[in-house]
Amino acid sequence: MWFSHAGFITFHDPLAAAGIFQPELCGYQDGTVEVELLSQRAPGITYWTPDTEEKPHRVAMEVNVEGFFTEYFRVTTG
Repeated sequence: MWFSHAGFITFHDPLAAAGIFQPELCGYQDGTVEVELLSQRAPGITYWTPDTEEKPHRVAMEVNVEGFFTEYFRVTTG
């Protein structure tokens, strides 16, 4: 793998990774996420709308902080 040659791994979003394997670490809400693509002043800004008829996206809104850190340190410290 690409990281087998590196002496370390950078965890860019450890909560997202933990949520893949333990989805119960978070409380979720369905809705619509839109990303601003045309603005020169605020490109990339996201808009969240939970009350839409279609709900194509699921977003973590709550985190079990203690559960997350328990899992994080279990994985990172062996």
